[in-house]
Amino acid sequence: MALETYWRAIVRKEKPSLVLLPFLRGMGRFFGWGTKARNIAYEKKIFPQIAVKKPVISIGNIQLGGVGKTPFVLLLAEQLLTKGKVAVLSRGYRSTIERSGQVQKVCSGKGPLYSAKVMGDEPYLLAERLPKLAVWVGRDRAYSAQAAAREGVDWILLDDGMQHRRVKRDIEIVVLDGEDLLGGGYFFPGGLLRDDPTRLKEADWIVVNPVQDGAHFEEIEKKLRPWSSAPVIGVRMHLEPTLSGKKVALFCGIGKPEQFVAAVKEMGVEVVVSHFAPDHRKIGLKKLKKFAQTASLLGAEMLVCTEKDAVKGSWALPLKIVPLRGNLEIVAGRENWKALLEKLDVLKRREHESRS
Repeated sequence: MALETYWRAIVRKEKPSLVLLPFLRGMGRFFGWGTKARNIAYEKKIFPQIAVKKPVISIGNIQLGGVGKTPFVLLLAEQLLTKGKVAVLSRGYRSTIERSGQVQKVCSGKGPLYSAKVMGDEPYLLAERLPKLAVWVGRDRAYSAQAAAREGVDWILLDDGMQHRRVKRDIEIVVLDGEDLLGGGYFFPGGLLRDDPTRLKEADWIVVNPVQDGAHFEEIEKKLRPWSSAPVIGVRMHLEPTLSGKKVALFCGIGKPEQFVAAVKEMGVEVVVSHFAPDHRKIGLKKLKKFAQTASLLGAEMLVCTEKDAVKGSWALPLKIVPLRGNLEIVAGRENWKALLEKLDVLKRREHESRS
């Protein structure tokens, strides 16, 4: 078991640990104090923010990966591209560009310019799905925001922007896990929190994924009200193509694989075996070959994975690999989704009027 997978099992109490869990939670207190101190420094303007002359929309979260942040960026960017030019700024986690310390434009309106290894799996997926996007990758979001603004885009989407506060934003959107809204209540490494839940009061909109139905949405809204008065949008993942009745083996390297497994099973698919890797990690060819052989013996007709996993490489295996495309659907709070889009139109008009 990979170290990250083992750590997640400990903090989620899936594996008992009378010594390690209390130690990790104690370490998490220091992380929490540091996070709160940093937030205060920005609120008191001890740390300055850099403003750009274009509407900036931050899309982030308060807990570690797997909440559907990038799929929401896709959904929002797709809507905005029908009305104007959109830039997405991404760190490109674990990519060659990120490790180099540089900032590069990796999509100029005609799809990805580099491989997923070079630019990162999530930026690659964004550029592949929406080739008309302008996508920038690198740690220095202020630099990429200024570069995007100079190119005359209408909106700048700051992917994973909640903790990257150097760039002043016009709208703060926070994506939360519908099954664990506050990340278990403990800071990393003793839990999944990467930011203080009190920051939800700064949110302009909150997106919750997944939302099962109207009753679930109402329950979520009640739980959120002590933390934030922001309008809430409920979403849920829809997978394509439909594989109803098939026997499959599943592999992925994402933040919350259990949500992907549940979504696959909801399609009426029988999952005979599964293999998980830590988020953003590529599963090696040797492991995949062994996994495919086991899957074949168990009667699997194919291997399925997420789009994000499929872009990490190509493999020659005894079973066909079928990537499942995930699309977020608005299932609750549609009036709040409409209000968000209207607000973004207003920001675009104001910026254009200020230049005329």
